[in-house]
Amino acid sequence: MVNDGKPRSEPLVRPLDPIADRQAVLSVFKSCADYVLLETGEEPGEANVTEFFEEVAPGLRVADALKLGVFDHDERLVGLIDIGPGYPEAGDWYLGLMMIDARFRNRGLGRQALNWVLDAARKAGAERLLLCVLEENPQGRAFWEREGFVLRRTTPPWTAGTKTHVRFELERPVQMTPF
Repeated sequence: MVNDGKPRSEPLVRPLDPIADRQAVLSVFKSCADYVLLETGEEPGEANVTEFFEEVAPGLRVADALKLGVFDHDERLVGLIDIGPGYPEAGDWYLGLMMIDARFRNRGLGRQALNWVLDAARKAGAERLLLCVLEENPQGRAFWEREGFVLRRTTPPWTAGTKTHVRFELERPVQMTPF
């Protein structure tokens, strides 16, 4: 996609369709096998795609959730974002997943995608962004802390696939100045 003949410098973030985008979402999960294995102990597959499109935060409906894709300047799907607006409280946005294709990491896309989420949250009147990071993912936690997130609490053990984790719930005010 171009603007005035110039390539986009920021990634495009748009809603994903559970049918039309299914194979592209599966491709992102497969490229992020390192994270899927860390989280579940299992290889990525169709079940991850179904879970991405169908699971939502407690008390929300699928229609309430934001299932978004991050697209590069060639309009390739290179990342996934799952947001639960209004969870756990009315002024919150819960970031259930933000995952960037392994081939596109360390290029600033994570920060750009996060800034998009924060801007959208601000426009929607949200006050706080929350997420969980696995104890086994110190690199992920370091990213979120560099982006201004702080520890809210440590969760009780949680199981995904064949693995049980301690998770750190992090939070950050939406109005905080971007880095």
